[in-house]
Order: sequence, then structure tokens, then C-alpha cells
Amino acid sequence: MHLNYLDAEDFKKVIAFRDYLREHSREAKEYTEVKKRAIKEGKQETLSYLAAKSSMIQEILKKVFEK
Repeated sequence: MHLNYLDAEDFKKVIAFRDYLREHSREAKEYTEVKKRAIKEGKQETLSYLAAKSSMIQEILKKVFEK
């Protein structure tokens, strides 16, 4: 669980990312595969797992906020 202010930039990014994946099923499936691959590669430690997903998250956020 995360606590955040509704107008906080991090909160806006999380919601935007979630909403994007809800609207783009192909990329949602790809993101799921990235997560599965990270776990399979043994990146279960929090920082390694986050790093493995980071580039896709950044690509999607770039699409969202460049609209």
C-alpha cells in the first residue's frame, strides 16, 4: 500500500501508467511478460526487479505525457 497526496507527481504517474495499460491490452501483456522475465531471471530483490521494468515504464509514461 502506498500513501500519497492526490496532486503529487508520483501519484499522477502511477495513475497515468495504470490507465494507459487498461486502455492498451497489447502493451499490458508485454509489461506482464517483462515482469515474468525479471522474476525468472532471479531479479526478485526489489531494486533489481524495479530496474528490470524501468525502461518499459519510462517508455509508456513518455507516451502518456507527450499527448
